[in-house]
Amino acid sequence: MKRSIVYCMLLLAFAGVSFSAIAQQAPERQGGPEAKPNPKAALMAVKLKEIKEALNLSDTTMARFKPIYVRYDQELSRFHSERGKQLMLRADPDTLSTAQAEQALVAQINMGKAMIALQERYIAEFRAVLTPQQILKFFRVEQDIRRKALAEYRKRFPAKQD
Repeated sequence: MKRSIVYCMLLLAFAGVSFSAIAQQAPERQGGPEAKPNPKAALMAVKLKEIKEALNLSDTTMARFKPIYVRYDQELSRFHSERGKQLMLRADPDTLSTAQAEQALVAQINMGKAMIALQERYIAEFRAVLTPQQILKFFRVEQDIRRKALAEYRKRFPAKQD
């Protein structure tokens, strides 16, 4: 539990330092006066740092791992975005007709298959850089990172109570 709190604090501290550093740069270094900080890039840097530390990766291994992970993360983000568009999966099952419920079940199964296919494809790529033990640990670390980020998001932006 203490470790999770420490990771959250490190994540927040790093994000805060990153945003402060970006905000203090001269406008021309930021890409012009209308340029805005990129929170996705800051989050990616935090994720990569935490993965490197957790898996104890050398700089050489990290240099080979990073482009694969960036592609994986982008595809995973697109996957979750598509999943979020499946409104029926989030609907109250009691409000759906039988046909809608069947459609939601098929969609849920297809999403599960797509997620497995994505992971299988990238496990093959990760094997070129990481050991099987490191791959298993990577998936756990990444899941922990996502859980922490979601908890922080919910803390910062609580759901509206009607």
